[in-house]
Amino acid sequence: MSISFLFPFYVCFADTDSGGVVYHSRYLEFAERARAAMLRTQGLSNTVLSQQGIVFAVQDCHIHYHKPARLDDVLSIETLPQEIKGARFTLTQKIWREDTLLATLHLTLACLNDKGKPIRIPRNVLEAFAEYRTQ
Repeated sequence: MSISFLFPFYVCFADTDSGGVVYHSRYLEFAERARAAMLRTQGLSNTVLSQQGIVFAVQDCHIHYHKPARLDDVLSIETLPQEIKGARFTLTQKIWREDTLLATLHLTLACLNDKGKPIRIPRNVLEAFAEYRTQ
């Protein structure tokens, strides 16, 4: 059984080209906002993580674009952590418009200290992910 985190979002004018289609790079921004919101719901805002000397860096990202998002679309970004090992974790994020899948992202993130060195993912972060991991 798995529980994913859902983040609602709507497409603004700044997210689109002159034809009202979302720029391909904006999907990465939408996904990052959803990841940050997921951790925030567990009391781990970027400020809290920074104060603990923790930062996450995307190590690898694969995006498959299924259909375009457009101006004023109401989107839902689904985030599901997959595997957590040492200083890295993988997750899948899906961007939806109602029942239509628009994009699928597969990411690997590294946990770094404030000097940019890899560190084991701290217990409080592991506990935050536990609610959303595949059981």
